[in-house]
Amino acid sequence: MRKLWLILLLVFIAESSAAIKCGFPCQTDYSGRGLITTRSWAADSLKLKFTRWMTNHYEESGSLARIKFDSPNTQYTVSEGIGYGMLIMVYFSNSTKSYQAQFDKLWAYYKQYSTNGLMNWKVNGFSNVDQTGAATDADLDAATALIMAYYQFGTASYLADAKTLIGNIKNYELNGNLLKPGNAWDDYKNPSYVSPAAFDKFGAATSATSTWSAVKTANYALLTSNQHATTGLFSDWCTASGTPDKSNSTWGTADLFYYDAVRVPWRLAWGYFWNGDATAQTLNNKLGSYMMSSTSNNPTAFRSGYYRSTGAIIENYASSSFLGSLTLATATNKTAANQKFLDSGFVRLMKMGPSYNPEKYFNATLQLLTGLMIAGFFPDLSLATPGHTPVYSSSLAASSSSVKVVSSSSVKASSSGTSSTGTSSTVASSSATVISSSGSSLKVSGFSLWGTYVDDYGISTVSPLPGDDPVVSDGTNTFAMATMLKGPNASPYPFVGMTLQLDPDGAPVDLSAVTGISLTYKATSNVRMALMQTNVSGGGAEYGIELTSSPTTWSTVTIPVSSLAQPDWAASASWTRNLDMAHTTMVKWEVVQGSVADESNVSAVVAISSISFNGWTPPIATIPFLRQVFQHIALTAQDGVINYQISQAGMGRIEVRDLMGHLVATPVNGWMDSGAHSVHTSMLARGVYIVRILHGGSMQATRMAVR
Repeated sequence: MRKLWLILLLVFIAESSAAIKCGFPCQTDYSGRGLITTRSWAADSLKLKFTRWMTNHYEESGSLARIKFDSPNTQYTVSEGIGYGMLIMVYFSNSTKSYQAQFDKLWAYYKQYSTNGLMNWKVNGFSNVDQTGAATDADLDAATALIMAYYQFGTASYLADAKTLIGNIKNYELNGNLLKPGNAWDDYKNPSYVSPAAFDKFGAATSATSTWSAVKTANYALLTSNQHATTGLFSDWCTASGTPDKSNSTWGTADLFYYDAVRVPWRLAWGYFWNGDATAQTLNNKLGSYMMSSTSNNPTAFRSGYYRSTGAIIENYASSSFLGSLTLATATNKTAANQKFLDSGFVRLMKMGPSYNPEKYFNATLQLLTGLMIAGFFPDLSLATPGHTPVYSSSLAASSSSVKVVSSSSVKASSSGTSSTGTSSTVASSSATVISSSGSSLKVSGFSLWGTYVDDYGISTVSPLPGDDPVVSDGTNTFAMATMLKGPNASPYPFVGMTLQLDPDGAPVDLSAVTGISLTYKATSNVRMALMQTNVSGGGAEYGIELTSSPTTWSTVTIPVSSLAQPDWAASASWTRNLDMAHTTMVKWEVVQGSVADESNVSAVVAISSISFNGWTPPIATIPFLRQVFQHIALTAQDGVINYQISQAGMGRIEVRDLMGHLVATPVNGWMDSGAHSVHTSMLARGVYIVRILHGGSMQATRMAVR
């Protein structure tokens, strides 16, 4: 048994330190080509989307894995989904969580259902081939994913497999230098199958650059001929000369920019970003300019399909595939107007597909792939330096620690919970602190049922995550604390906040006798406190009051119940209700949103050190906080040099975060020897950071300035 545990420990250490060349979110500006979004929450948003995509569309069976097709036909898998899935696993992998095992299972599925080394395009679950013949786009993407996996994970067999697959594509899916749509037919061409970035990688991988350069030239000529001179749109299918052909039976014409052609702008941006292809830039710039003009510079006006020759809308609804790809059509022209358009398009893209209106396989998958590219998280991994090191990382992954920590700060509170107006500390204090491990019964004013919540549009973020306890301690006092970032105030409307549940079972509590609520808090910006009651429907329409910011001192206030009111908009939304203190379930604190037109995000760090309801005594006993310190930790940091000392060796990590709590770097992650050590971080921009060490059930944090 002891030997088994040793083996498991060694495996864990090996996995924790596995070499990932450019772990998510490794951001690049594509060598200065084109535009990427400036939204600082892009990594958090995409990580959330990826997590949901894995739940909804990824499925394993033994050594195989597949990407499920659209509902209600989820028993099917199409080969393009396997290629997309392989790319996604490569680019969402990092040193914290590698998806190499999932990549391997998808590749095994591809091979399991292949003929002559090319996957049949439609498979029935894990059982049998439903439709024979290969689809060329899937094979191009799978081969590209293998090459990128070789550089990302360092496994030599991926490059060997890629060379074999490239040979099969060359032998079975080319007619001269033009791509066939598959190995079994060639009566029409599909412009969206043309993947210029792949051709360059194929030439380099097989030392046949002239062959694949000729393929790229010929297929660019096809796209140039197929693009409409006025609208810049492409057709789903065409002849070898580029003339639209193969009529859509539903719409009765071949002149459609629909769910095939929608991928062309994405693939053109890909070719330009990776290889600097001038033709790709020219084609995308024409389309991007037309789409910006036709939507009056409003990407929320993108709709699902257009008639190629007129630009008329086919179907009047938005979808992620069109939003993402058409936004990328504007990314190859570096102007201020295009940057604004791109940022707005990315915001809208990340709002697509909330849990109550989930998008199907194709839209959800293109949302990830185009979103990665727009955010700069899709570098060419074959380059010696694929981009710069991560600028910021996902708080979603970082907050999975079993240690209860302050996300980016520590708060000084008086033991009585009253306002300590003389202190100079802020909510984002830089003082080092040791706090308790998870499992301690931490309470604020006797309440332990604290939590956080966030919308599922992928734009807003909160730390700690829902399900994690926001109650922390500075070693002497306890407080509930959350770091919130709220997305732009446009439909669907974002929300994020911290809650206090009044009853352990969630039942309504009778607060009829309460005359006021006393509160001691800190907040870096204005927040709205509101009461959740069973008779008030409509998110945000609850009775509440706005609390003014108090970032440097604890503020103690008593709020009369008579001062609570619904927001002004509740009446126009027909959500007016009477205040019903007898059926109160929770108290919530939300960041106050800016104007509708403001695309910027608003944020706040909120801390509550005491709360009481005048006239009501909660039936919850207060349990004193028992400080748990498992070992001694010393930590200092300055100008990128982190000095730490621990008394006992073991697993742990050191994190560098910005003041919003985003993970910037993890210079140590794995086994930590006892004694004094120094570690140097690199490529940090000038600014102030929070350095945290988590080890042996304890955490300590300090501020680090980089000049």
